[in-house]
Amino acid sequence: MSSQMLQAVQALFHELNFCSSLLIGKKVFVPLLDRQMDSYFPLPDEIVQELIDQGQLTPMMKQDPVKALEIIEKDSPLLLNRDLASVALVRVGAWTEKRADRLCGLMEAGEANNMLEEEAPDSKPYLSLEAAMALCHWNNQERPLSRWWNWKLFLDLLDLGLVTPPYEPWAAQGYLWAHQQQGGELSDSDPTYKELVISLGPLLENLPT
Repeated sequence: MSSQMLQAVQALFHELNFCSSLLIGKKVFVPLLDRQMDSYFPLPDEIVQELIDQGQLTPMMKQDPVKALEIIEKDSPLLLNRDLASVALVRVGAWTEKRADRLCGLMEAGEANNMLEEEAPDSKPYLSLEAAMALCHWNNQERPLSRWWNWKLFLDLLDLGLVTPPYEPWAAQGYLWAHQQQGGELSDSDPTYKELVISLGPLLENLPT
């Protein structure tokens, strides 16, 4: 591998690691990129040069992380990185209607295809989980639902999140949000809410503040 090709590949992983650092599953996406690199490698010369020229991203990731995410979302040659940047932006509160629509698409598709791959029989739809948890993050709980919102799919992803580390506490919080969205009150006077809190109590105690 040439030094330029190596530099370009490292830039892709750098993008992914930065986006992942703002997500719940900080370490789950590197293996996905490892698997995808087989289909992308060798990178075309124009992409190699484009990645090498993105050196300004490194200082920006510290100085203005939202702007760095927006650049990755728009310009990364890797779809996985663009998707992760969109999820991270929504998670940190940079919600837009277009991003909400995109995350609903990721809930539908995400990495579901990976679950069918023989070489990855145990993989979970982590991107779908991240999208669901970002849309119900407390930064976005007053946002309107996307026109593509699918309650059944969302609740199925919450069920999966409850048994998939490290998503359990966020999935528990998502159930309380879903209860409120569907007309319930976040009050002990609401018996369904009280029952939810009791059943999810151990997980909610681990929810980061």
